[in-house]
This record gives sequence, structure tokens and C-alpha cells, in this order.
Amino acid sequence: MPASADLASNPLIKPKSLGDAPYVELGYGLTNIFKFFRVTFVYQVIYRDSPGVRRFGAFLSARFEL
Repeated sequence: MPASADLASNPLIKPKSLGDAPYVELGYGLTNIFKFFRVTFVYQVIYRDSPGVRRFGAFLSARFEL
């Protein structure tokens, strides 16, 4: 197996340098929905012109507390 592949022989993508510019994401969410769920939204502020970059994401999580 070549060094540039994972265990399933899929090619690995090498990360590229960000250079001098910082990486910035904006995240916000709604919590305590029915005292169980949280919805988080993430928006990528810079480096949006790179190919294959997702600019927006939404995540649902659940938490149980006594």
C-alpha cells in the first residue's frame, strides 16, 4: 500500500498551507430544545474559494442530564 493512501486504498488529500491569513469560522446554535436537543450552525468566513469547501454546516446533537 502506498504511503499516500488509507487502509482502504483511498488516496489521501494533503492539507495545504493557510499562509499568513487566519482561519475563521462563525458558529451559533440553539440549545435546550425540549431539554434534550441542540442545533449548531457553522459558517466558514474565509477560504471559501477553495474547491470542495463546504461553506455552511448544521449539526444536531442530543444530551441527557439528570
